[in-house]
Amino acid sequence: MTPVIIYVRFSLLNHKITRAWKSGRVVNDKISYQNKVLDPERLRIRCKLFFEYSIPLLDIAVKQHSNLSILLVVHSSSILPEIIKERLLEISKKYKWIIVKFFELEIGKYVDFSTRITL
Repeated sequence: MTPVIIYVRFSLLNHKITRAWKSGRVVNDKISYQNKVLDPERLRIRCKLFFEYSIPLLDIAVKQHSNLSILLVVHSSSILPEIIKERLLEISKKYKWIIVKFFELEIGKYVDFSTRITL
């Protein structure tokens, strides 16, 4: 089987404001950055895309391609609204090919985002 690892940063706050991500390009301070990433409308759109489109399409791929070992690794912030964290945990229980990890972040401090995966 060929391993395929898909990595998703689901509203994961960076340890520093960075211009590499769109959210970091439109703000100049840490609080504005956090507010932008956790904006309810932004999260609503991302949840809709992720839960209603991305996950079902990946599930089809997992079922149709038995020669692939597909693994979705989702990293997210522990300060997300509880309802979203619960939904992420629910999908990781429903689909054995999903791993969800939340990070306690303090903006301005480094966090090790590594996740050890055994295929």
